[in-house]
Amino acid sequence: MRLIVVAVVVVAMSACTGGDDRTVTSTAAATTAVTTTTAVAEAPIDTGRAYVMAFTDPAVETSSVASGDAAHYLDHRRLAAEVLGEELVALPGQSSHRICSVGDCVVIDDIVTDPVDAVVTTFSVDGQPIADRIAGSGLIADDDGVVAQTRTAYVTNASQLAVTVEISNTTDTDVELFGFAAVLRPVDGSSGVEVAGSWGDDQVASGADSLLLFVFDIDRLGGRIDLRGLRDDGFEVALAIDV
Repeated sequence: MRLIVVAVVVVAMSACTGGDDRTVTSTAAATTAVTTTTAVAEAPIDTGRAYVMAFTDPAVETSSVASGDAAHYLDHRRLAAEVLGEELVALPGQSSHRICSVGDCVVIDDIVTDPVDAVVTTFSVDGQPIADRIAGSGLIADDDGVVAQTRTAYVTNASQLAVTVEISNTTDTDVELFGFAAVLRPVDGSSGVEVAGSWGDDQVASGADSLLLFVFDIDRLGGRIDLRGLRDDGFEVALAIDV
């Protein structure tokens, strides 16, 4: 905040003089100084713009610009871009902004912010609210040292469910996962949905981590992903990953 100081000085003086037979009177009014302090606030940070720019800067902590649905969406786009080897591009505007990846751009608008924490909480993507279409981390699945956890899940505007999954191999042997054969079991008990696409390193060395991306042709959150694999020592891997 900058301070502007305005000083106003008022001087009043009157004098009367006469001949020898007159009384000479001289009056000087006290000098008065009035100081006025005016506060000028710096322009407020554009919360929406700061959020959008965070898509291109992994050094920005998610919690510093977003919470709730907006935080999950930022994490999802970052993780998906990491798996795909893509670079996100932010095109900030006035009331709406664009986030672009290879061959695809979406418009972020109808931004809602938390007035206390000054972070984005939710918004719309291409005119569709993300509320009820985005989720964060799920429960941890562990099959004898091969550990999996959903990091994010998002129902896209194309009515597909995109899920990022982190794998940790804490065993003393390498593991091959069969991502191409993953099946989503919907929470309502309906028939399983075969994976429409999978990306990431299915070969997970002993002591290593891997990030996978799955896409299913289903337009709702929930359920579990059945993911199988094979360890180098011959033991099978069967993971039931909460979405």
